[in-house]
Amino acid sequence: MLARYVEILDAIKIVAAVEDLLPRPSTHRQIVQLVTKLEALDSVCVKLQAEESNLADVLLTLSFPSTRRHTT
Repeated sequence: MLARYVEILDAIKIVAAVEDLLPRPSTHRQIVQLVTKLEALDSVCVKLQAEESNLADVLLTLSFPSTRRHTT
């Protein structure tokens, strides 16, 4: 739903009926940042679920310091 909001934001701005429902600029920036992080997470999930991936690929993907806590 948030990704769709980011996609149609320019069209939303010209519709007067929903103008009052738009989030504040600071909230909008947070939404865009969140969508960016979710897209990155989704790409990792897709990579891990791929048919051709094996245990070595999964361990390599999760061997970075930021993901090490998920392997213990």
